[in-house]
Amino acid sequence: MSQHQLQKIEEDRGARDVSLIAQCWFSAALIANTGTTNYGPFISAYLSDVHHSAGFCVHKIARSDWLKYLKELGYGEHLLIEIPMWAPAKKGIGKAVEHLEAASIHFAEDRANETMASCYKAFEYLAHKAGAKNPDQNGFEKLLGFIDDLEKRNKLRMLMHHLCQYFHLGRHEPGKEDVVVDRRDAEYALILSQATLAYLAKHWQKAPTKSG
Repeated sequence: MSQHQLQKIEEDRGARDVSLIAQCWFSAALIANTGTTNYGPFISAYLSDVHHSAGFCVHKIARSDWLKYLKELGYGEHLLIEIPMWAPAKKGIGKAVEHLEAASIHFAEDRANETMASCYKAFEYLAHKAGAKNPDQNGFEKLLGFIDDLEKRNKLRMLMHHLCQYFHLGRHEPGKEDVVVDRRDAEYALILSQATLAYLAKHWQKAPTKSG
């Protein structure tokens, strides 16, 4: 396959699994075992998947396997980012994870605004459980109460506050002009959200905050 064809597949794939649809035709003839080339009965037919239209066979390739095939086909270097997260027995963390799962579904459906809005909802929910109105500096100050080092806590508080301001671009608010976000924004937001929630969860696993 050419690089142009691979690039087109990547554009249409949208980070999802790949399904190959093939048409497989064959011809067969019966040849007597006499040392001659005289043909007997002859047929021509096709292979077919019983679950699809006649003549089509479908083979699904998981996205993790497809990334390996891309490399073997010479299409640059691709990394599959996976962030392990253990959700502790903390009231609210499960609901936040549900919001991120919804964001992943929206991303797979190529809905950038909804992806970013769901990322925001994950931290909005945690902020509410901590007694804050929004996932802003005040909210993250409460959520990051487990960090004793004041300088580190302040930098994380500001970082997470600005992340949520970015995620908020995906929300539609009456009376405000919508900001155009695309798949790149949604992908960036989803990765940052997963990493941030994983960071919080790993700390809460050892030292749950009072907000739980």
